[in-house]
Amino acid sequence: MRKKIVLIGLIIFIVGIAMAAGGDYLVGHYTVTGTAIEQISAGMYGHEINISAPSLLTVDSTFSSVYLVSSANLTGLNASNVASRSISPLTTTSVSSEHVWAYDLTAAGSYYIIAFNSSAPTITYSYIPLSYSYISVVMLIGIVLIIVGIIIAVIGLILRKKQVPEEPQI
Repeated sequence: MRKKIVLIGLIIFIVGIAMAAGGDYLVGHYTVTGTAIEQISAGMYGHEINISAPSLLTVDSTFSSVYLVSSANLTGLNASNVASRSISPLTTTSVSSEHVWAYDLTAAGSYYIIAFNSSAPTITYSYIPLSYSYISVVMLIGIVLIIVGIIIAVIGLILRKKQVPEEPQI
């Protein structure tokens, strides 16, 4: 009985590792990342990204004023009107000097990541089409299976054999 429980735990553990590793690989495969930023005009730096399907975009920078603007709103853009022409992020997170913005881009199209500064700020972006974001659930299920497999295997190892009462000798 103990061996069967340990074996079941190990099988669940191995399936969990395969799902977590496969999900991690696929998320990495479908995620587009980049750091390129070029000077668009005097004091304005940016990078164009072309989204072919609705996507989740994250932008990471040590510079606190980074904006996402549709390419249609790029004409006449300057530091005083960029806030009103930019797309509002879903969330903004700041930890120490690191700032992260998350955007839910529901329409395919061309977008610019924009920053106004005297020199080019460091900006990193990544996006994944929403149609592939379900793959992260596979990774999460794999992690849960790894934990469950370890727990079942440990339970199988620490179970004691059933004590059979000795028959009295006559």
